[in-house]
Amino acid sequence: MLNRILSNLIQNYKSVGATSKPLLESPIATDELEQMLEFGAIGSFGFYFMLGLAAAIATLGLIANSSATIIGAMIIAPLMNPIVSFSYASVKLKYRLLIKSTLTILTGILCVIVVSSVVTLVIGIRIAGTEILARSNPNLLDLAVAMASGTAGAFALTRRSISNALPGVAIAVALVPPLCVVGIGIALGSNLIIEPRYQISDELISVENGAFLLFFTNFMAIDFCGGLLFLCQGYSNWKKALTSLLCSLLLLIFVTLPLQFSFRGLIVRNIILRNVGELTYENPHWINAQLREIYIDIDREPLLIRFEVVAPSGLITETDVKIIENSLSEKLNQPVNLEINLLEFRGLSY
Repeated sequence: MLNRILSNLIQNYKSVGATSKPLLESPIATDELEQMLEFGAIGSFGFYFMLGLAAAIATLGLIANSSATIIGAMIIAPLMNPIVSFSYASVKLKYRLLIKSTLTILTGILCVIVVSSVVTLVIGIRIAGTEILARSNPNLLDLAVAMASGTAGAFALTRRSISNALPGVAIAVALVPPLCVVGIGIALGSNLIIEPRYQISDELISVENGAFLLFFTNFMAIDFCGGLLFLCQGYSNWKKALTSLLCSLLLLIFVTLPLQFSFRGLIVRNIILRNVGELTYENPHWINAQLREIYIDIDREPLLIRFEVVAPSGLITETDVKIIENSLSEKLNQPVNLEINLLEFRGLSY
């Protein structure tokens, strides 16, 4: 009885294994991949129509501060296709495909910025919510996400079994929303109202410049990592790809300079917020104080930190300021000059 059951299980396993896909799937043929990339690099009516719709949806999501709407726009945006084609053409030295994908990318960028600017002017809302601000201050974390996404996108194109992962890659790399923020910034200019809650130094990068830096970071990361993956899978050789990869790598290194500054500010900000939370827990009488804004001047020595706090009169004393200042100096391992602008809160009287 037991032997019969075991023999049936073995036969079933062999029959399933004979029809299942191999564990190590080979990359698709070069001709097939190039045909796909040629099609993806074409700036057709359908490409611009879908890209324009994606830009309009993303702009509305950014203005409404709706992450779900922005994600929907990322899924339908076809802008990643010509960028991956550009990456392949760069390492393979396919000049015709390189020119075609470059023109499609440039006109696609222009299309998104124009559509987002028009939508912004029609809507007329001037307040930058968290979704807009999140894309105007990129850091090294965004670079890491873009590099992983670019690698995943190139790999998914070369494997039939995981091609359905491409929409997820499009969501992760986020190409259209930063360009929409550029359009919003251009359309509103100085009329855009920005919440200064997490301001890092006086030399703030403008919303449109910061957003375009994020897009350029994503673009260069996809180009470099995608090209490297195509090379490692045998679609090109080092002799052809070396110059292109070195240029992409140098541009990535150049991009990391402003990203590193933003990342440092992010770390300092997180340490400050965590430390303030711990101190509030240790001093329950501060519970009625509300921290509204944080200003950090990283280049100052000692480090300048300015809080804007709403609190009842007399709640925060000079002794309290000194306690917070000493605690922050200890956590940040550097001297800190803390300033607190106290906005007095008065309860309603009846």
